[in-house]
Amino acid sequence: MKIPTERGMTEVHDALCLYRRCLRPHELRGTFVKGRGYISIYRDAEGRPAPLLVCMERHLHDCPYPLPDPDPALAACCAAPSFAARRRRAPPPCWQRCRNCGAGVAGTRLAILRGELR
Repeated sequence: MKIPTERGMTEVHDALCLYRRCLRPHELRGTFVKGRGYISIYRDAEGRPAPLLVCMERHLHDCPYPLPDPDPALAACCAAPSFAARRRRAPPPCWQRCRNCGAGVAGTRLAILRGELR
């Protein structure tokens, strides 16, 4: 599966990889042979070189087993994110605004910050 990272769309194990410490996005240019260099290069439809972005931890060593829990520090919108308490019988909100920085946080990222996703 591909997820957006700061470097572009990166091939990873699952959507939670964006919030795990083991994520190492890196360009995969092609097939490299020691002593000869790149013997095949990934290209786009027009024939220009187009390296793939992959998680190098997964590419070289495979994903760690068991997969580490998502890190709340990587999902944080500010230094000390704070959200309103969840009401008991109400369904979990899908979007909330941080009390400290005012940033809107949604979905999986919100669940990680509230400690609901482990």
